Amino acid sequence: MGVRIYEDKYKDLSAVSIENEILTATFLPKFGGKMASFRYKKTGREFLVQAEGEKYKKLEFAGDYVASECSGFDDMFPTIDERAYDKFPWQGMIMPDHGEVCGLK
Repeated sequence: MGVRIYEDKYKDLSAVSIENEILTATFLPKFGGKMASFRYKKTGREFLVQAEGEKYKKLEFAGDYVASECSGFDDMFPTIDERAYDKFPWQGMIMPDHGEVCGLK
């Protein structure tokens, strides 16, 4: 079969899926490239936690992560928890929970 890349849907969002004969990975390019699903095709087993519901609960930049989707595989860069930069030139600037990349659109 090789590798196939195609436009897809994840809940109510546009997505991109990459698959081969064994696995399918689904990404959300408009949400920091989040991997929303990683599935073993033979059994249908999903390896990433999935939130309930048919609509994706969007994380706003610097928003409350726990109130958002809380599923899949997020990029937490440059930090995991909210914290302030401690060095010049950004000293005192707050980095959001789950970093700056996770909530990008």
